[in-house]
Amino acid sequence: MINPSISEVFTADAGTVSALYPGGGTSPEVEGRTTLTIAYDATNGSYTITAPQASQVFRAADRDTASSDRRITRYVRTQGTVTDSLVLTKAGESGILTNRYVGGGIQRRTDTAGGIQNNRLNVFTYGVQTANGAVPITGTGTFAFGIIGMEAGDDVLADFDGRGTMQVNFASATLTGVGLKITRRFNDNGYAALDQSVFTLEGVLGVGGNALSGSIRFSDAAATLEGRFYGSAAEEVGATFYGANTRNQMISGVLLGRSRSTPGYETLTDLVMPIELQAYTAAIFATRNAGTNDYGDTSLGSGGQTSFLVATDPRSYKYFYDLNDGNRVAAQSDSRFTTYVPASGQMYRIYNPGPGNDELALTYTGFGLREMRVAGARAMNETFVFGLETGFSQLPLSGQASYRGVVYGSAIGAGSNADLFALHGSAAFDFDFGRNAFTGSMQPAATNTRTQVTTDLGTLTFINPWMPGAAMMTSAFAADIGGPSGTTGRITGRFYGPQGQEVGGSFSLVTPAAGTVLTGVGVVAAVRR
Repeated sequence: MINPSISEVFTADAGTVSALYPGGGTSPEVEGRTTLTIAYDATNGSYTITAPQASQVFRAADRDTASSDRRITRYVRTQGTVTDSLVLTKAGESGILTNRYVGGGIQRRTDTAGGIQNNRLNVFTYGVQTANGAVPITGTGTFAFGIIGMEAGDDVLADFDGRGTMQVNFASATLTGVGLKITRRFNDNGYAALDQSVFTLEGVLGVGGNALSGSIRFSDAAATLEGRFYGSAAEEVGATFYGANTRNQMISGVLLGRSRSTPGYETLTDLVMPIELQAYTAAIFATRNAGTNDYGDTSLGSGGQTSFLVATDPRSYKYFYDLNDGNRVAAQSDSRFTTYVPASGQMYRIYNPGPGNDELALTYTGFGLREMRVAGARAMNETFVFGLETGFSQLPLSGQASYRGVVYGSAIGAGSNADLFALHGSAAFDFDFGRNAFTGSMQPAATNTRTQVTTDLGTLTFINPWMPGAAMMTSAFAADIGGPSGTTGRITGRFYGPQGQEVGGSFSLVTPAAGTVLTGVGVVAAVRR
């Protein structure tokens, strides 16, 4: 499948569905299996799809580069009132959907004759099939897979994708699986906000042959699953799915996977495309005394939530300003933080995700520190946390989990000539999902940025915890902060990752320490142990 150099014809496993507008995306025909062949012509780089009601030749000139990405190539061809599009997964040795032996495709034909939008979709898989006798009949296998597909809404068809894991018991000829379906809603800047939901699958293997069949259940729809194994030793799996929800609105797609123990979920270092996340903030404001580095008239901001844009390859962010290699300050960056100065008086330090961070390897959670020193305006120190949030339906309903991580932030002392302090320390959380309860604490130290003297703030505990959990349709949690006499504060956090593998939160704090009373804000981020 990689770098095809000869012309070839594949008989695909395929399913078909339809949707009408107006008509709320309902299907006038029953979804089901269909016949389909895909032929590649090496002389001109074209693909020919032969299928009932929707045959078409897609030429190299029909390739839509703007809507293609590292996973898929999209072709679009319009003739009169008919628009044909074809999405083909790319071949590869690694990554989700980019497989060596199996490929997938979605063909869509849209006919707008008579003012009605009639959509016909064919979903299919094809490739180097495993010989019947080479499919294992003993043992088990785990396949990490990706899905892409389309579903009908009330007004339009929507693309979706996702990732998950399939467990295959070759001895009993059964399979089960679970995954995360992702619908991407694009803003005007081309960044996608994510809607996520869990899906499950189950099925059986064909006895004495290379086939699998079963069902895949989404939060609001069910679909038939049909496929087989690919590669000389069943190294990969491919399947189509097609079905509808209770309103007779179709859903269809393809599932492609390879033998692997863990699913390749999307992470902050491996995004499919630029993404729009939510940043949760906390800030302190103060008046900087003229000609000095001390402050007065300190106050806490109210905290907030705002859009935060992230892209990878190369990594960049947008949070009021574009933060990229053009304004990165190498001399102030290290394995833990990357520093950006996008404008005079504006400095951002963003914690580096991934295994290269020598303090804490975060996969789904990010955070940063922002410092604003603009003439004519009050000084501001802000912290913000962002990431790939856990959907409430993805949280465990029972069991316990411990999380350990870091604390960062800023604080200012009391009085009209107060010093600025940098906060840094550790944090711990222990969650009981069955009881919707948690305990935790943090142990920050405050370093005076003028004298460089560090003061241990002791153990600050999370008290009066609030954790509604999945039953209340939220993955948020919160608590008051307790400590030495006179300490007040509040932390608000969320779970991050497809199964709540991480937590992150923002806090505000007032506590007597370092010979003064500190007013501060910060972030915590922690990983499940």
